[in-house]
Formats: sequence, structure tokens, C-alpha cells
Amino acid sequence: EGYAKKRVALLAIGECARRLSGGGGAAVSDGVEAVVLVALESRHDEVRAAAAVALGCIAAGRSRGLPSLLKLVADRPKQKYMLLSALKKALACLVDAKAASCAADSNVGGGAHEGMNPTPTKKQRSRGGAAAELSAHAMAVEKVLVDNADAKEEGVRSLVAECYGALLAGAPRVILPRVKPLISKGACTRKMLLDALRHTLLRTAPGQARWRGERGVVDEGVLGGLTHEEETWRRCVTKLVKEALNSSEGVLELFKDTDLAVRRQAMVLLYTAMPYHPGLFNDSALTGVVVPEIYAAVTRDPKLVRTVNFGPFKHTVDDGLPLRRAGFRALGVVIASTKGHASRQLVTSPQSLEKLAGGLADNEADVALLAWRVLQDVARSRAAQALLEIVDALPPRILSSIKKLLRAAKGTDAVAAERARDVLKECVRGLHAVMLVPGVERCTEFIQFFERVKQTTLLNQMLKDIVRGDQGGAVRGSSR
Repeated sequence: EGYAKKRVALLAIGECARRLSGGGGAAVSDGVEAVVLVALESRHDEVRAAAAVALGCIAAGRSRGLPSLLKLVADRPKQKYMLLSALKKALACLVDAKAASCAADSNVGGGAHEGMNPTPTKKQRSRGGAAAELSAHAMAVEKVLVDNADAKEEGVRSLVAECYGALLAGAPRVILPRVKPLISKGACTRKMLLDALRHTLLRTAPGQARWRGERGVVDEGVLGGLTHEEETWRRCVTKLVKEALNSSEGVLELFKDTDLAVRRQAMVLLYTAMPYHPGLFNDSALTGVVVPEIYAAVTRDPKLVRTVNFGPFKHTVDDGLPLRRAGFRALGVVIASTKGHASRQLVTSPQSLEKLAGGLADNEADVALLAWRVLQDVARSRAAQALLEIVDALPPRILSSIKKLLRAAKGTDAVAAERARDVLKECVRGLHAVMLVPGVERCTEFIQFFERVKQTTLLNQMLKDIVRGDQGGAVRGSSR
């Protein structure tokens, strides 16, 4: 009970400091900050987390708060994680204040924005102070983050990426020129850069999507629409980040990185940000680099498969599995996000068929699940008609895999049987989705294959459950 009260008190201090943020002076006394620093050493995780939030809000609410916080990061290596958490909160407060004012400084728009009130209110002047505070110390913050990009602890590296993403959103014209040199640094730094860009793009998601840094998700419509100032800021930052992403000698090169973890992070950036920014990549970048690298990512490479000897037994490890998973997620998003001729080309190309069919028959259940979901997405998308040109070639590619899954589903290994049924369910759902595409009756090979599926007891029962569920959903939707 005692530490719960401390947590609430610390969060209250942080909220008070946040509301006074703007860099206009020492909104919180040194004595209060000292109390928060003591709480940062608590043995209770909840108290330490609350203290980090409070410290970040205090740093955002006072003049030269960021340099003081950066000094603490350097002086207290054992508390690095919590202090970086405080830095993340400080940057979030300053970026939010800057977005709300959309300050007409060189770091965002490079000039006054149309429609802005030429006579700022007191609150706008305070928020302008936040913008100035962030811009003045952006280089110092960036240096600390880059120095910690290759930290041993994964949690610290993740925090560094979040902080760098917030910094990019708050001072893009200062930080983006410093991005290119990072591409030649170590793998951890390159991976951090991609993750940071992902956080920036999620933070600037359009419409009603708002980035919730505390939970690490995008909430749709939770906080209502963006104000004019926030929308202006969002467009400015997004434009600058897109330019950096599409540079042939810049971030785009990381999609072809030699390190598997970096390439996987590039795929994660794509499939998490592209739904909110469909035009994230221009046609040249998409067709010249992104799509070929997706095809490379979803291809199983035997060289990445190794056997680990544990003495009495051996275990097969596929080092390419995380990249393959991310690649199929990216493939689904690109197909759903690209429109018109580009989308049709992507789906109907022989290479696309080869990669998708390979995924549908992949030995790894996670990959097969994702591949079948990609097929479902395509069948429900504007590119659905393009599937009719390729589905007759699918049955011979996937038949042996389905037979293997059926045997596993009837086996004695309960875990393997359940996993096999999960994949088979997605398989049937995908085949059913293709059957609903207008004109599929002309695809005789596929129709005959689907009839064989319906004659298999387990698969037919799954199909009935899927149809029943779809009909129930349609009835519920029409009754609203």
C-alpha cells in the first residue's frame, strides 16, 4: 500500500510538471527533483517507473532540463534504463507541445505555416518554448542516443530507438542530416535507426490515429481528430521522413543489409508504418528495392539452417525464420497498400506466385499461417481478379503440404496436432476466400482441387464452421 501511494504521488508530480512544460523556467523545485531521484532507486518496479515518468516531465518543464537529464544518463550507468525512460517521457512532452503549436522554426516547416495565428497566445508562447528547448539540445540528445545504440541490454536499445524516433519527430531538419552517417555504423545502430523511423512514422500517423508511447500501439479515434496545428506538423515531419526513406543512397540501402536482424527491422518498419502511410515508398523505391528485398526475405535459405547438438538429441535452427515471418507480413501489407496496375503486377508476376506458393507450403507453421493470410487479404482486395491468373498453378504446389498437415493433425503429439489444425484452418479460409472471387469458376484446376478439399472430413468441417461464422457476422452487421 505504501509504494502504491508513492507511485500515485510521483505520477501526480509528473502531471503537474507536464502541464507547466515549455522550458520557461524551473517549474519544479530542485528539492522535488531530488525526491524523485531517490524514488528512482526504489526496489519496487512500479515506483521506479513512476519516478522515471515524473523525472521526464520535470525535465520537459524547466529550462535546460534536457542537459541535466543527459548528464544523469552519463553519470549513473546502473540506472541507464530508467533514465532513458525519463528521457523518452521528456521528449514526448516536448514533441507534443511542439506539435500543438506547430512552431514556425527551421526544424519543421522552415517558415510560417498558412492558417497559423500571427499573434500567439500565452499557451502558444509556452509551447514555442518547448520547441526551442528541443531544437537547442537536439544534437546533444542525439549523441547520447547513438552512444547507447549498441548497449548490451535489449531493453536499453529499444528505449534508445523510441527516443530517437521522438527526437526525429520533434527536430527533423536537425536530426535527419545525421541519419546517413549512421548507415555505415554497426548493426545495432542501423537496426536502431530503422526502429526509430518506425516510431516517428507511427507518431505522425494521419487522421485520427494517435501514437500512444506508453502502450506502444496506435489507437484509432481514442483521442479524437488532430488539430490544424498538429496536422500541419504531421504533414511536415512525414514528408521529410519519406524523403529520407526513398533516398537511393540512404535508409533504403538498409533493406539490402547483410545483417539478418537489420533486414528484419526494415520489414517491420514497412509492415507497421505502411498501413498508415500507403505512399511511404515511391514507385522507384518500391519496384527497384523494396519488393525485390521482400521476395528475398520470404525465400527459405538452406544456408541459414543449422543443427545444434544438445548431447542426447539434436535440434534444427533456422536463423532465417524471423526474417521470413517479417517478409510475409510486409508482402501482405504492400499488396494491400499498393493500388491499380502496380498492385496487379505485384500479384500476377511469376516471382510473386513462386514466393507465395513457397510460403503456403512452408514447413514452419508460423510462416505458412502468414502466407495463407496474405492469400486471404489478396482475395478480398482490389487485386482479387489478378488471382484468377495464378490460382490454377497453386494445387500442385500445396497438395503435399496439406497432406502432411492432415497427418500431423491426426497424430498423437497434442501440441503439433493443434498447430497443424491452426494452419489447416487458415488454409481452408484462404481457399474459401479465393472461391468467392467473381470469375473463379473459369479456373477448372482450382475448382477440382477445392472439391477434393470438401471431400476431406476434417477440412469440410472447418469449411462449414467458416461459412457459418461468415454468415453469422453478416447477419449481425445487417442488424446494426
